Amino acid sequence: MAVKKKGKLSGLNKKNQDPESPAAAPGLGIPDSLSQLWLAGLGALAKAQTEGPKLLEALIAEGSRVQKGEKTSAQAVLGGLEKARVGLASGSDKVRKQASVDWDNLENIFRDRVGKALLQLGVPSASDAAGMAKEIEALKKRISALEAASAKKPKGTTPAKAKSSGSTPA
Repeated sequence: MAVKKKGKLSGLNKKNQDPESPAAAPGLGIPDSLSQLWLAGLGALAKAQTEGPKLLEALIAEGSRVQKGEKTSAQAVLGGLEKARVGLASGSDKVRKQASVDWDNLENIFRDRVGKALLQLGVPSASDAAGMAKEIEALKKRISALEAASAKKPKGTTPAKAKSSGSTPA
């Protein structure tokens, strides 16, 4: 058989009970544990009334300390984020400038290689085309001048042949 151990909360001895307590009243039938819970609740209420303001002040102080710690840690995190943002902004500017330089270099390389390929194929360069355009313009002016000169001369006449002097036809 199992033996039931009695602890502090297992029950009150009849000799330790207050005669005015509800548990001591004969014939009520309230179990000892319920009586103990009631008394514990009353004791906690009394203790909260006496020590409550001190406990509340201690909790407020602890909460304030925690809040200040959180603010400083949050400010540190925000400061770190701002530093990271500034670093990223300057880094992106550097990358943008380097990309621009690299793009210009790539463009020059492409232009040179395409120019060489066109030259090998016999396609005139832009400077060659500009020179040809100037020559064509000069030729147009000469043709216009020759046409104007030929329009001034009568069409039926041809230049006279030079006569040789001293000889007569026989």
